[in-house]
Amino acid sequence: MPKTKSSISEPAEGAVRTVHPRPLSPHISRYGWSVTMATSICHRMTGVFLTAGLVMMGWWILAVTSLQEDRFAEFYGFLHSPLGKLLILGWRFSIAFHICNGIRHLIWDIGYGFKPSSARSGSIIVIIASILLTAILYWVTFMRWFPLD
Repeated sequence: MPKTKSSISEPAEGAVRTVHPRPLSPHISRYGWSVTMATSICHRMTGVFLTAGLVMMGWWILAVTSLQEDRFAEFYGFLHSPLGKLLILGWRFSIAFHICNGIRHLIWDIGYGFKPSSARSGSIIVIIASILLTAILYWVTFMRWFPLD
């Protein structure tokens, strides 16, 4: 049983004091995970990952503008390493997820999608659309235009 704190209301003169048990604070252990919670947390995480991806873009800009072939070769080698490929894939997913979830937030701004069933289905649509958009971006850039082999 969760710890409770008494909420004591001051009684009117001659009335009896009442004590209302209430939880100290809502906590994650009291609520089950839902897809809407997961998309909210993922939205924040992808925002941080996109910001961190700017460091890699800065490295790319410096490598291109340095006019030194060894600097560009170093960046190109990292980009084609397994870690570089994984970071690029994660960055693409972050872009796709952030865009799809941003569209969902725009729909909320209009005033739609606040029912629990609508919010849940909207979250599922965001996840599926993000995965599909990431796969399309991967195929278009890596497989079609820029083969890594």
